[in-house]
Amino acid sequence: MRIALMADIHANREAFEACLSHARRRGDERHVFLGDHIGYNADPAWTLATIMDLVGKGAMALRGNHDRGIAEPSERMNPDAAVAIARCGRAQQARHAADRTQALGGAAEAILDHVRANRVDHVILGARADSTMRSLLGSVSAEIAENAPCSVTAVRPRHRST
Repeated sequence: MRIALMADIHANREAFEACLSHARRRGDERHVFLGDHIGYNADPAWTLATIMDLVGKGAMALRGNHDRGIAEPSERMNPDAAVAIARCGRAQQARHAADRTQALGGAAEAILDHVRANRVDHVILGARADSTMRSLLGSVSAEIAENAPCSVTAVRPRHRST
């Protein structure tokens, strides 16, 4: 069975759509969303509705620190993340969907354990469009890219010309 593992979506609809499309083309049969579905970007309600629709069809969604931040604000969040989470937290749909996801420890560790235990041959990650590896991929995605024993593809959103 081919499983698409996705983390650090951060409400980035374009990147998430690209990842889902890439996973479909590769023939992935199941999705596992490893947290940080919301934050930073403009489409938290659409992102969470899409994830919860897929959960209803057998996908698994874990809660990341940004998702937890809706119900449990943390002083350890950087200021930009806290503002993004507060903005998402006001949406009832975001709170409901975040409450339905599972809190099962560190997402990167869970992904890497699964990759190793199941001899996964390829991981697809969504990516942000910044300059350093940690800011480009997000902390979970960067840890996976740095430590996975297989190939890793980071899918970035296309930049539209204005």
